[in-house]
Amino acid sequence: MRLHALDSADPARPAGSVAAPTQAATVLALTQTLAQQHGYPERVQRWHRHAGWLLSGLGLLAALAGFSAGLTLVGGESRSVNVLWALLGLIGVHSVALLFWLLLGQASGGAAGRLWFALLQRWGLGASPVPGKPDPLGRALLALLARDGIGRWWFGMITHALWLLALAAALLALLAVLSLRSVTFTLETTILPAAVFAAVVEGLGTAPAWLGFAVPTPAMIQAALGPASALQDAAAGRAWASWLSGCVLVYALLPRALAFVVCQSLLRRRRARCQPALHLPGFALLPGLTPSGPGIVDPAPAPEAIGRVAPLHHVHSHGSLLAGLELGADMSWPPRGMGLQSAVAVEAHVDTREQRRALLARLKSDPPARLLLCVDGRLSPDRGSLRALVDCSFFAGELRVLLLPATCPPERRDAWLQGFADIGLGSERVFTDAAVAGGWLNHHD
Repeated sequence: MRLHALDSADPARPAGSVAAPTQAATVLALTQTLAQQHGYPERVQRWHRHAGWLLSGLGLLAALAGFSAGLTLVGGESRSVNVLWALLGLIGVHSVALLFWLLLGQASGGAAGRLWFALLQRWGLGASPVPGKPDPLGRALLALLARDGIGRWWFGMITHALWLLALAAALLALLAVLSLRSVTFTLETTILPAAVFAAVVEGLGTAPAWLGFAVPTPAMIQAALGPASALQDAAAGRAWASWLSGCVLVYALLPRALAFVVCQSLLRRRRARCQPALHLPGFALLPGLTPSGPGIVDPAPAPEAIGRVAPLHHVHSHGSLLAGLELGADMSWPPRGMGLQSAVAVEAHVDTREQRRALLARLKSDPPARLLLCVDGRLSPDRGSLRALVDCSFFAGELRVLLLPATCPPERRDAWLQGFADIGLGSERVFTDAAVAGGWLNHHD
């Protein structure tokens, strides 16, 4: 909503920061209301749906790729499996990718997460609510992701989640093949001695053994190297299958799961401490917030410099007129719930000096018996608004004011009531309920 306010504001209007006493909770409550009025929650929900569908599609592709890799490495036409080659195929690319993420990928979050976000951006979020301006929703998301490393850990969590799906599918394919087929495990080499294979197999099997996975004995390792591997017994086959499955679990799945948990934990911590940056330009443009620095509204001068509203007087008219003074663009017009009759004349918003002159000219030519002026209670009462009330009161039988909205901050409401009192407009002539104000306009006597 800060970016939306910047896009919609007059370029000549200063966009200072918000005054220091303003609380983040106040800003969040106000922007939530404004976002509802501009339809942003529906666009965010649509973005969530698109993000979920795209992520599900990438997850399905990752699972199919992992399952296909597992079937290719251990489920080919040959029933002989080179265990070290199969292990390298199952965890080799993953290990390189994880090492790359540990060294460099933390800065960007991970290639898979970046790919998902790039595809989501190309999908689009719909037309911008501000004509001629880039979509503030996408820009806001990018700005949020750049704060405190939120995007880095979010993309990292997605990257690790996709890798976990691929590795889990590969392990599932491995277990399916080993459960449904009789496979012979071999260790093939031309120049390496048997001692090298024995050291590698035993070293890799140490960590899986802590979790209960079997490790082939030296005799099984020696048998897998020779022609006798074709006569491998059932016990050796189960030991090799357990060793291979355990290595995939310990050296592939568990590190990825740990990286996923770390990214998720850091993301939650960073999001929990993320607060609105009220020092950024644009918040002061939101109706209802107090600006600081350039653009602050000067305090109103003494009441004598403005004058006082005219007392009740008779005019040769029984009509009623409704007009608005400097109302926010987010307010409906006329206000909802007034139930106005067709006899009540309704003016458009009066914002500029020329529009005020036009309103005064109409009042002079055809003074109404009852004049109701609506003011935006979220703004500070300034000299121009109070002077407009005084000027209009001389060309209407009775002037009353409707303070909108009903939920405006109490401190602003009190400031307006004090301003009304200074110009002689008592609280009995100030409405805060649109329905009551509409009933007064509809009444003719």
